[in-house]
Amino acid sequence: MRELTVIKIVKIIERSRSVLRSYRGGKIPRIVMILPLVKNFEEFLWLLRPDLWSSEAICSISLKFFSIMEDYQLHRFIIQIFVPRLQEIIFKRKIIPSIFFKTLKKISMKPGLIGPSVIFPLIDNKTCTIKEYLTLYGILKLIKLKKNELNSIFSYILNAPFNPKLCLIIRSLITKNQPLSLEVIDKLSDWFAKNYHTKRDEKVKICFLLFIKYYGKYITNEDKRKLIKNFNQQF
Repeated sequence: MRELTVIKIVKIIERSRSVLRSYRGGKIPRIVMILPLVKNFEEFLWLLRPDLWSSEAICSISLKFFSIMEDYQLHRFIIQIFVPRLQEIIFKRKIIPSIFFKTLKKISMKPGLIGPSVIFPLIDNKTCTIKEYLTLYGILKLIKLKKNELNSIFSYILNAPFNPKLCLIIRSLITKNQPLSLEVIDKLSDWFAKNYHTKRDEKVKICFLLFIKYYGKYITNEDKRKLIKNFNQQF
C-alpha cells in the first residue's frame, strides 16, 4: 500500500513538472499550492524542478504565493527562483514578458524581496550593454527599496569603476527621492566631484542636477558651490 502511494506521488510530481515546463496560463497544479503548508518547502520545491518552469509559470506562482506564503518563505522563493530567471532573461537579452513587470510591481509592495540581488550582478558584468541598463532602469522605477537596501546599492555603485552607463541606475535611484544616510550623500558628492570632468556622457550632468534637486539641502553650501562651479566649467 505504501509503495503504491509513493508511486502515485512520483507520478503527480512528474506530471506537474511537465505542465509547469510548458505552462502559458490557466490553472496551476494543486501540488504547487500546498508548498506554503510544507515545513521543508524548499526541498519539496526542487522536486518540481523550478529551474525548468516556463517564465509564465514562475510569475503566476510568485503572484499566488505573494498572498499565501509567510514572508521568509516568499523571500526564499523570490531569491531562488524568480530573480535568477529575471537575470537570465536580462543577460541573454531576451524580451521580458509583460507578466514579469506585473509580478515585479506586485512583489515590490513588500520592500526587501528584490533589489541588490538583481542590481549587483549587472554592475559586476563587464559585457552589459546599454539595453540591459535600460531594462534595469525600468525595473528600478517599479520596485520599492528599503533604506538600508538603497544605501547598500549606492555604496556598491560608487565603489565600482566609473562607467557612464551606471548613471542610468544612479538616476533611477535618485529620483525615488527616498531618505539616504548622510554617509551615502557624502559619497555621492565625492563621486560627482571626482567625475565631473568627464565629457563621456551627458547623463553625468543630468544625474548631478537631479542630485542637487533632491538632496541639495543636505550638502554644505561650500560643497554645493564648488560642485556647481566645476560642472559649469566643464559642460
